[in-house]
Amino acid sequence: MTSSPSASPFAFPLVAMVATLLASPLAAQAGTMVVSPAFVPNLGQWPDAAAYRCPLATATVFVTTDGWAASFADAEGGVALALRFVDAQPTEPVAEQPLEGVHHYFLGSEPAAWRTHVPRFGAVRHRGIYRGVDALAYQRGGVFEYDVELAPGTDLAAVTIEVQGADELRLEADGSMLLRAEARTLRQSAPKGFITDVDGRRVPITAEFELRGARRFGFRVPDWDGRRALVIDPGLTWSTFVGGTGADRFRAVAVDALGRTTVAGETASANFPVTLGAFDVSHNSNNDACVARLDPNRSGTAQLLWSTYLGGSDNEVAEDLVVDGSGVVTLTGGTASPNFPRTANARDTTLGGPFDAILVRFDPSASGAAQLGYGSFFGGSAYDFGRCLRIGGNGLVTISGGTQSSDLPVSTTAYDTTFNGFSDDYVARFDLSQPPPQQLLAATYLGGSDNDSGDGEIALDGNQRVVFAGQTASTDFPVTAGALSTSLNLGLPASDGDSFVAALDVTAAPAQPLVWSTFFGRTANEQARRIVVDDGGIVTIAGLASTSPTNQFLLTAGALVTNHAPSRQGTFLSRLDPTRVGAAQLRYSTLLTLVPDQIEDLALHADGSMTVV
Repeated sequence: MTSSPSASPFAFPLVAMVATLLASPLAAQAGTMVVSPAFVPNLGQWPDAAAYRCPLATATVFVTTDGWAASFADAEGGVALALRFVDAQPTEPVAEQPLEGVHHYFLGSEPAAWRTHVPRFGAVRHRGIYRGVDALAYQRGGVFEYDVELAPGTDLAAVTIEVQGADELRLEADGSMLLRAEARTLRQSAPKGFITDVDGRRVPITAEFELRGARRFGFRVPDWDGRRALVIDPGLTWSTFVGGTGADRFRAVAVDALGRTTVAGETASANFPVTLGAFDVSHNSNNDACVARLDPNRSGTAQLLWSTYLGGSDNEVAEDLVVDGSGVVTLTGGTASPNFPRTANARDTTLGGPFDAILVRFDPSASGAAQLGYGSFFGGSAYDFGRCLRIGGNGLVTISGGTQSSDLPVSTTAYDTTFNGFSDDYVARFDLSQPPPQQLLAATYLGGSDNDSGDGEIALDGNQRVVFAGQTASTDFPVTAGALSTSLNLGLPASDGDSFVAALDVTAAPAQPLVWSTFFGRTANEQARRIVVDDGGIVTIAGLASTSPTNQFLLTAGALVTNHAPSRQGTFLSRLDPTRVGAAQLRYSTLLTLVPDQIEDLALHADGSMTVV
């Protein structure tokens, strides 16, 4: 039996079991019993809320009245994700597909607690979870699967699933959906749809995931007219656990066309799982950066394709990464280690202050030290860090972050060559194919005389210009004529400030122009955290906002939310057109009441639609 953690969003307490016996094996080969995973009813042998359990190779699945949960556990603890049907009718799960064999449970010393001849089943059904909708859970090849079955005339839009315990839901280009929780990853492959024709045969029909909030999703079946029964079949694959006995945190993720997931962050674990032939297999300090690649299409420990420490004698963190078509990883973050790994082709081999930004490139196809293709500091004599990284179609690397250094290595063509105040944002562009002295193509400060957080995000437009979204408390933050807002509108507390959006042409000479820049905010406190730019140059930003009838946010007519009552702390989503002037730049702006804390990511699609996570 696999025990599940008690400290989780969907908790099941630990149970000590003396013995579990199978009375009738399904198969025996070379004297070894081979028993397929099964759903086993809870007849009182487990003191938790689960009606059924199904132990699989990488997780234990629990079935409750309103959905399912999957729990990972090891000697150091665990994590659980619950898939719960929102606003559904709780229904007692019903087992289907009886299997051979029974379980006997002898729990403790009291016979009254023992359970014998407990049956095994291949599937469990929720009947009428919504009107005319059933949900069927089963396992296939040791992997948890589920179907959503709709009778003719039912409402597909009502089917909404909330993922409790997830940090992020993200739609991928191949139609799959990535669910992340701490150091674990769940990938749901693109759903398959089937309708039943007049002869009772299944006919394929296109089905898609649809995000409905930070941790909620449903389905779209554009060609279903509701006249035939519909079955939606998403596939689930769990990745392996990644972490050690210390604190581990991933801050960045990228998924390639084959579904392989690359993550980066930091670890305090001396036993973080690194792979044979990795660049660095030893823990270096209290907190090292770490990078790992996983293939959720494999099983067990084979999912971990590559994993390495990255650090020196002090603390490091990896903040953002990009993976190219060859699998090469480029990342940014920060370090306090004077002996952080640098390469001979590094632009800067010396730690300039207490903490510098880093720019690193790995090739996991190489071995050992050869994996590190590039490693360099970037910073001045004070505190600097790298927060966001983008690579353009020309292969040039652009990073952004925050700095307190008055001697940051800015370029002679920089828009702003002078440190402005308590903390500035910066943008820097590199050509890593050049010799070290020529690698830094452009670098500029961006900020005013107060705090500019450096925690925002950048995007590249069609002309490779950098479009930056962040937060500022500087009344003199640089804005351009005709901007949406040319004055700082302080939030509460006043030190929090406004969001800003700014576009820089970092390749222009003899001086980089500030193409467009505006404050974005009213009396509410706003912090822009995510940005995307479409092919037409329209800028979409998202972030955090606190608003009330007396502390307001920018809202447009026809938006999802058009009033400030009641007071709310949540997220905003806004679209701006830099080609317009003044108030006309704001094309759309709303508060998202469905999102309780923050927007994790934005994605634009070929049809012009947008996914908000």
